[in-house]
Amino acid sequence: MQTADRVALVLLGILWSGGFLFIRIAVPAFGPVALVDVRVLIAGVVLLAWAAARREVPPFWRRWREYLVLAALNVALPFTLIAWAALTVSASMSSILMATVPLFTAPIAASQLNERVSGRQAAGLIVGFIGVGILVGLRPLPFTPAFAAAVSALLGAAALYALGGVYTARRFTGASPVESTIGQQFGAFVLLLSFALATPPQAWPPLSAVVALLVLAVFSSVLA
Repeated sequence: MQTADRVALVLLGILWSGGFLFIRIAVPAFGPVALVDVRVLIAGVVLLAWAAARREVPPFWRRWREYLVLAALNVALPFTLIAWAALTVSASMSSILMATVPLFTAPIAASQLNERVSGRQAAGLIVGFIGVGILVGLRPLPFTPAFAAAVSALLGAAALYALGGVYTARRFTGASPVESTIGQQFGAFVLLLSFALATPPQAWPPLSAVVALLVLAVFSSVLA
């Protein structure tokens, strides 16, 4: 890795982990599905406008079936699970649990992409899962069914991200980041639209929730 890669990786971690705070702010007002659907629509439109301004609009529509699958694995389902869990668990707990994505990616990649896992890496995975168990089990608050469901949703989202990463490696090698991101955002919007219309916000969201939504769309989706 070059220095620029390391800096980009750290910035990516900041953008993604900070996003959990804004999800926590916005989701009570919008609801999980509506929040995600509007978020991905804004992100897709911003990215498409940016690509059009550069006269480099990628033909993402040509692979719409594959992008629908990728959108389900990488955006629609995990984003919705994370937003739903944010109604119960804190933003810090959400961000830490979502850091388990590599713990799911390694064994899935080993089985699907024939990537060898060394003994040292396997030991690291085991220690990581034990750490998650300790983190969840040693909370000062009681382990309620609602908390267990939220934790399960976050771990499910992490597993979906892992599957999405493997699917990307198998199907989208060589695709530009702009194309794959635009395709995923619009694919997720289509997949969630009917559910979002069925569960609209109960009232007009306050300004703080709208600002949080815009931050999520522009920074945690487009820029990240």
